[in-house]
Amino acid sequence: MKLRASHLASLAAITLAGPASAVVLLTDNFNTAQDGANFNDQPGLSNDQGGTLDPLTSSISYTGSRPWSVRRGFTDGGSYVSEMALIGNGTPYGDPNGLNTYSSLDRNFATDANNAGALLEVKFNIKVFAGLDPSDWGAVQIGSVQNSFITGASNNFGSLFRDNGATQQFNAGTTVGSTVTFNDGDLITLLLSNAAGTGSAFNSDGATDVLKMYVNNTLADTWTNLNFGSGDGYLTFASHNGNLAIDNLVISAIPEPGAAFLGGFGMFALLRRRR
Repeated sequence: MKLRASHLASLAAITLAGPASAVVLLTDNFNTAQDGANFNDQPGLSNDQGGTLDPLTSSISYTGSRPWSVRRGFTDGGSYVSEMALIGNGTPYGDPNGLNTYSSLDRNFATDANNAGALLEVKFNIKVFAGLDPSDWGAVQIGSVQNSFITGASNNFGSLFRDNGATQQFNAGTTVGSTVTFNDGDLITLLLSNAAGTGSAFNSDGATDVLKMYVNNTLADTWTNLNFGSGDGYLTFASHNGNLAIDNLVISAIPEPGAAFLGGFGMFALLRRRR
């Protein structure tokens, strides 16, 4: 069989197209000042958020008496212009009666990953500051319950980020890592997938899911068998004693290679053999 140049060009175009582009589900720069109970008020969300799920509210929780324990548009005179800050009872901003402070997006992102057959990517800049002790921490958690304590059984994955730059990771309350380190302002990326790295981590039996953590786009550690299911896609940020700042949040679904890509590649190979 003799192929026309146009046929080869068309198949090559399909093959080189590659996977579909990532779908940005939510972005948040936390620029607009909204304190405490007003955290979800407009214009904060409409000004600061983007993505297909914009606007998306958060459930907040704090121990103590100060409603501004969770703040949007907070500025502490440091490297950030503005950020989301979760204020514990660290100095100098803390609530002396406070301890744990939480903010959780009102969305089960497992649904988005499963519907798209996609990897879930969560990116954010992080800072932990003004702790009462160097071991005091902020945290990011993913599981079935919003605003739960880091070692709760409902958290399929949780990572502490300590004021001294150390970290510690948990799966349902069990320590699974502690080797990653970070500096204030670093970009943290969490990438959740199936074992092949081509689809959702949330639609398996848990034995095949993979979570990778990157610090400033460099792979820092990998965890498997975290037992993610279809109800385990709630994202929570937390602080304990110290203060946690989160900025430039981006949550994306990264689709697996499309059937057209795979089919086109196979057809191209077949036609080359026949030629």
